[in-house]
Amino acid sequence: MHSEQFDDIYFSRQDGLAESRYVFQGGNNLPQAWAGRDHFCIFETGFGTGLNILAVWKLFEETTEAHQRLDLMSVEKYPLSRDQIRAALAPWDLQPYLDRLLDLYPLRIPGFHRINLSDRVTLTLIFDDVHDALPQMNTAIDAWFLDGFAPAKNPDMWSPALFAQMARLSAPGATLASFTAVGHVRRGLKEAGFAIERRKGFGWKYHMTAGVFAGPAQGRSANPVRRSGTVAVVGAGLAGLSAAWHLKRAGFDVAVYDDAGVAAGASGNSAGIMNPKLTAQRSAQSDWYAFAYDYALRFIRDLGVPLRACGSLHLQTSDDKRRKFEAYAANLNWHADHMALLDDASDVAGVPVHVPCLFYPDAAVTSPRAVCAALARGLDIRKGTPLGDVVVLANGAGVKDFCDLPIESVRGQVSRLRASVPNKTNLCYGGYLTPENDDGTHMCGATFQPWDRDASVRDDDHARNVAQLKAAIPAIGDVSVVDGWTGFRAAAKDRHPVVGVCGDYVVSVAHGSHGLISGIAAGAVVAAILSGQPMPAGADAINSLDPARFRK
Repeated sequence: MHSEQFDDIYFSRQDGLAESRYVFQGGNNLPQAWAGRDHFCIFETGFGTGLNILAVWKLFEETTEAHQRLDLMSVEKYPLSRDQIRAALAPWDLQPYLDRLLDLYPLRIPGFHRINLSDRVTLTLIFDDVHDALPQMNTAIDAWFLDGFAPAKNPDMWSPALFAQMARLSAPGATLASFTAVGHVRRGLKEAGFAIERRKGFGWKYHMTAGVFAGPAQGRSANPVRRSGTVAVVGAGLAGLSAAWHLKRAGFDVAVYDDAGVAAGASGNSAGIMNPKLTAQRSAQSDWYAFAYDYALRFIRDLGVPLRACGSLHLQTSDDKRRKFEAYAANLNWHADHMALLDDASDVAGVPVHVPCLFYPDAAVTSPRAVCAALARGLDIRKGTPLGDVVVLANGAGVKDFCDLPIESVRGQVSRLRASVPNKTNLCYGGYLTPENDDGTHMCGATFQPWDRDASVRDDDHARNVAQLKAAIPAIGDVSVVDGWTGFRAAAKDRHPVVGVCGDYVVSVAHGSHGLISGIAAGAVVAAILSGQPMPAGADAINSLDPARFRK
């Protein structure tokens, strides 16, 4: 397979899989290097077709014990499509590994993408320039696969700046391997602190490079709160159950405490939409929601919960919306498969829409209540006083009983209704309308009432939801309300989630109206905080969640 950007091949024409095993596994002394290790982390510069990742994942599964875990990390600036990857890897028998990777292959949007390949193996795939990606990491790397295109074709992947980042992130005794033995590459690695050896190359290549990090440790990753033990999670909604699920996967003994039971609060809605929340320029906040959107879509589908990938149309209801949508499309560099500006969206919507729209084809609708039920399976759900070596607070505005945080409770009422002209996609216009459910009804919402503590379902709020809908989409026709539901979301004063260490606790709260994506994704962050394993998202995005931001 040939790269158009770099006029170079992705792997050896002789035998790409054999080359991967010889250069990257042999050059990093695998599988011997991870023998007896509870955790091992590999970083690859140049994901390409995923061949190296699949090959080393297979080796790990075949040569390790049940308690051992592998974190794989890889960066790719120009991600291939699923079809391109499958075609490129067709010569080798890598099923079921290839099928699993492609089933969970992320959206081609910039940033970090977490993939739970198996119970013991995790891949963090970063779609970005390597020089932007590595500064966003604070993970100790045990082995480096240097597999960018040839130095003459892609010199940026072999620069002193890259080698300096490698030195910053390398664990003591970290190894490296590469197919190239070009002089300036070997000299640059030596200057960065690696002891370099030139070895016989694969096939027709005379030489390859292997090395060991011999420089001083540079304080790469922060100490985990706790690598093992018991964890009490307070709150059995989306955020708490996701934290418990990810912690259990990381090897912790977890119990979830909620006197009201599973999904008794804001996570008890029967239908919720999954949309990103973006900014006009790429930012830490936008990166968080892009990560959470992609992760939650794949995670919920993999969990086995029905997820209707109907897409979402965001109506351009004002000049401000127009400017924002145009900026998203121009500045965020999302692949056209995942974001589009539509002048006429009526065919997509299934109902006449008389304004331009921003379309997210991958957006979906699912049941938060059903997601909570699926997460709760296999977890220890309790009532009473939380008991654990560490306590995780995922109890919405109730976090204020434990931590001094500027968080408020926001009332929201949704209306279940019937419409004479049913839509085919989620329609977002300040409020939202889901497509028809199996029973012929839609979910329409939601009010935003931070001052209100009334838990009843009110006719005037139904009227407000319907009026907002008909003002935005008059062609929706006759609408009749069937019933409704009221919940209370937690929101921080800056309307951004709060996830991280807060005093004696770890918190995951204030996910607001995007809790269906952010609450799910934050579970992976909580597990990384406690275990010390790689963060699922970039440092800027993670830092934007930190409770400490309110003390500045």
